[in-house]
Amino acid sequence: MIEASQLNDDVDESEGLEEIQAAAIGFLSLDRTTESNGLPFILQACATWLSHFTFEPLRIINLARNDTLRSYVSGEECRQIMNMMAENVHEVTRSAAYNPVQSSSFSTTQTMLRRRLIEARTRIGTLGKPLHDSIRPLLTSPSKWISLMSKVGSLSSLLDFMQLVAPVFRRACPDPLERLVNLPALFATLDVTLQYYSTADVLLSVLTGRPMFFRYDVYFTPTVPESCFFLVDAPGARWAYGVPDRLVMTFAQMNALFEDFGPHVPTQVVDELEQEINSMKPIIAPSTEPIVVVGRMVVQECWFLAALIYLYMGLSGDNSTDIRVANVRTRFMKLLASVRPRRNPDSFLVLPMTILGVATHNWDERDMIRRRMLGVSECTRPGRMGNDLVRILDNVWSKRHPAVWGDLRQAYWEVAGV
Repeated sequence: MIEASQLNDDVDESEGLEEIQAAAIGFLSLDRTTESNGLPFILQACATWLSHFTFEPLRIINLARNDTLRSYVSGEECRQIMNMMAENVHEVTRSAAYNPVQSSSFSTTQTMLRRRLIEARTRIGTLGKPLHDSIRPLLTSPSKWISLMSKVGSLSSLLDFMQLVAPVFRRACPDPLERLVNLPALFATLDVTLQYYSTADVLLSVLTGRPMFFRYDVYFTPTVPESCFFLVDAPGARWAYGVPDRLVMTFAQMNALFEDFGPHVPTQVVDELEQEINSMKPIIAPSTEPIVVVGRMVVQECWFLAALIYLYMGLSGDNSTDIRVANVRTRFMKLLASVRPRRNPDSFLVLPMTILGVATHNWDERDMIRRRMLGVSECTRPGRMGNDLVRILDNVWSKRHPAVWGDLRQAYWEVAGV
């Protein structure tokens, strides 16, 4: 068994925790013995979480700080939830052995969030028209909880909570209810909660083969052109997962096609998507640490290759031995071998490595993928989504035939019940 990486591995080699905390806390005192100083500790928890679990923490820290300040003054119950979430963050980041089942703050926080969401669902059901500005604040804590659950909760519990959030998310989107949510425009709102939920929805559908909670319109407009998503500071949630925002839109389109056609998407459409994916390039934010720059480039390149595997196996029906899949797999394995195992970037490679695993039939390559995944603490603890993904690959690899995309869907059902 590979030992779990400590959660503070590599933090000092990415954007430093002290720099992120300074941006979050500023001049505020950290004396928690003073009742009025609860805010600095919430901001400190925010900075700690971002530094450990997000792809580009410095890129999002100012938005996260402003979001926290707005929520803090919105009411006593919001402050209570924020304090409990901060306690959870401190518990999670102190030990890789954190167990939410044994945490009273985890269960209390989840109970409060679920109650608030159920109340919100009831309330918005009576609204004659969407009131986006009044609904969006209701998503602030749930979106953060989704982020936390993706690290310490199971895949089934994460999807269950996202389903509870879904109708509130939809009423918070600016699009009329009779239309699809336009993903480029949604990203351009710079609303972190909407960006995060929609990106998680798209990526989890890619991984599991389940339909997205919502279908998305991915067409660009004169006010939100495609070119704005090729910028270093492009709108979207690249800061969270490391997936280029333009690729998220392609994934959303591919998910809808897979739902409609399965592995029989028309060849012309597949060819156009292949050309689109191959034209994409990594978008790298500046950093003083060369190792961070290399890691971020590798993560994004791996996502492009994962998209091609999904295209060939999911939308075209290729199996793991077909030549197109084999060529992408070879490129992916070389790219993976080019960076040594570390929490950063490996924690951001867990999802694309799961897709790579379906395309891999060589046992040495499978062993390498499994070892890299188990080097990330979230993948070693039973009951967590990361460990679910390891067991799902084990299930796929147990089959005695070249893997097909349907094997992945079956494995999710057999292992995780989703």
